[in-house]
Amino acid sequence: MLENFISLPDPDGPASGEALCRRCASECGGCCRTELELAHLSFPLSIPEWRRTAPYSRLATSSSLDDREAFAWEEARVNSEPLPPGDFPMPPPGGDKVCAEEENRPDFIASMHSLFKGRKKRINELFPSEGTHMAMRIRADGSCVFLGSSGCRLPRSARPWYCLLFPAWVMGETLILFSSPDCLISRKARGPVHGIALLRSDPATVRELHARLREDWGLD
Repeated sequence: MLENFISLPDPDGPASGEALCRRCASECGGCCRTELELAHLSFPLSIPEWRRTAPYSRLATSSSLDDREAFAWEEARVNSEPLPPGDFPMPPPGGDKVCAEEENRPDFIASMHSLFKGRKKRINELFPSEGTHMAMRIRADGSCVFLGSSGCRLPRSARPWYCLLFPAWVMGETLILFSSPDCLISRKARGPVHGIALLRSDPATVRELHARLREDWGLD
């Protein structure tokens, strides 16, 4: 089910999650933008997620290309020239074109504690108070480097789990929907299940996406 979800082509229907996300990115800012002073609170990027996005680094710097041209060029290059795993062992210190290094500030650690209740010890191991973590790099205007004029330039199969989940989340066994005035899906949803349907998804897929995210972070 998840494989079908993340490999879907971009839908064009007005009710589709992708269409709403595109509209949200252009009209409301949505989850693809943040205040620069709050950038350190962005959801962290795990090593497996970085390895998925790293081959698409040109899309993060190709603002002169039309979104569809940039996507087609990069998709063709990656598919025709598979990159060996050794090419992307670990992100370099300080980050790269895809990710940036952020300090584990107290408010960031507190937000991770609230997102993963009952896993405080593991969160403290992953994000020590004197350490750092990687997050998606943002531009000077606070937008994600992969945000284009038509929404996210990354194919769904390369996007971080959090990006595929938002505004849905799993808290323990309960499905929730984050409340955000900058998210069209959050504003339109009549509840978690309706919001997930607007994402063109279903509860089982959301739970599986969340499980994949926890697995990449070693939270289980």
